[in-house]
Amino acid sequence: MAKKEMEKAQSELKTVLNELYKIHDKVHKEIQKQAPKFKLKGNETVGWLGEIYTAKFYGGEIVKDESSYDVIVNEDKEDEKRLEVKTRRRTSGSSWRNSGVIGFTKIGEVPPTHLIFVILKNNYTIESIYEFEWDDVSTTRFRDSIVKKKVRGYFVRLLDTDNENHRRYFFES
Repeated sequence: MAKKEMEKAQSELKTVLNELYKIHDKVHKEIQKQAPKFKLKGNETVGWLGEIYTAKFYGGEIVKDESSYDVIVNEDKEDEKRLEVKTRRRTSGSSWRNSGVIGFTKIGEVPPTHLIFVILKNNYTIESIYEFEWDDVSTTRFRDSIVKKKVRGYFVRLLDTDNENHRRYFFES
């Protein structure tokens, strides 16, 4: 029966999965220290790091989940920036070049001013940060994110060309 095979696999993985849980819990607590005003939810280490790194890089603050953006810089000032942050960890292949789903901005909601695309190395340190003006990226680079034949939002693909003008940080090892 398939149930026995599943239970066998679970039993074989139990020790290493418990170790993973303990390490992840420790990492989560250390990441949380970097964003003391913001309660990190879920299990999204890559996303958390992107938002924290972005807030620190731009001198901004992480905002509540209800906003259409993730970080605000110079709030209520003429040069205010509202940053939607998408983070990917570089892997083999090219799927890391897709931003992940960018949700729709609701009617009456203040939209982001910029899209920030953070690329992490395999060890979760920053490889590069790209900045795109929202009005430009939303009209030239948004692609429909389709799930079960319905558009659920958008994604942006980081192209091989035309990125240098948008790169704000690059770690040279």
